Amino acid sequence: METETSAGMRLTRILIIDRKRIFSTIRRLVLILLVAAVYYAVARVQQAPAGKDKFYPLNFWPSAGLALVAVMMLGRPMAICVFLGSFLFRLGTLSGPWSILASVLVGAGFAFQSLAGDWLSRKAFKTKTPLTVRGAIAAMVVVLLTAGISNVFGVTGLCATGFEAWGSYGTIAWRWWLGSVCGILVVTPTIVILSLLALDNNVRAFLWVPRVERGALRQYENSLAARPGPTFHVYKQDKDEEAVSVRRDRDEYFPIDPIYPAALVEGSPGLDLGSNVECLLAIAEA
Repeated sequence: METETSAGMRLTRILIIDRKRIFSTIRRLVLILLVAAVYYAVARVQQAPAGKDKFYPLNFWPSAGLALVAVMMLGRPMAICVFLGSFLFRLGTLSGPWSILASVLVGAGFAFQSLAGDWLSRKAFKTKTPLTVRGAIAAMVVVLLTAGISNVFGVTGLCATGFEAWGSYGTIAWRWWLGSVCGILVVTPTIVILSLLALDNNVRAFLWVPRVERGALRQYENSLAARPGPTFHVYKQDKDEEAVSVRRDRDEYFPIDPIYPAALVEGSPGLDLGSNVECLLAIAEA
């Protein structure tokens, strides 16, 4: 009897787990289709004034910013959405035996562009804050570099399949790159900020918590010393909640750096969240 009961409990547990996996898969598929549909709709609306004769993006292409923010906020699998949305949109503007191949290349270009932008952003801001000159330069370099990835796939694909002339490659590539840059610079930060505000109406400030390696900690503090305000240093709180300097015995640190407005988080700048076990576990799971 006990054996039958244990077997029944295991079977029930397996069924519950499988059901959760099925629902999770369904939710992910729905999300992928939804994001792809939004990408497709935005592209159609943006391209409508130019008509079907213009196969490359305009000087402002918000879909590029939408693609990057989807991957950054919802995960790398959202690159599938970018590919689907871009592929279907481009397929609707082309006709002929090579239209599928050209559409695949355009879709792949925007998908890889969003993945590269997400990866480079994480690398560029690993130890930097966007409020420093280096951080601002790093952000611009990321945008300028990744915005050219869809060019390589898209423009080359359109010219190779005969939809555009090779002699127009440079002009089209320039317009394509400019549209992606403008779309990323405008749409990505706008959606990120609006999403954060929508998550909680009580949001009053934004914090930047970079990952700083032990060997770069002193350089990080010095880079922020030139900013107006109190002297910036990385610290932790003892059992009496008094500020004490970190021991610099860990490989990584996660200091708080207020973005806006700093007055609402007075006293917090420099506090190492990694010194708190619960915060460190939350960061590791994020």
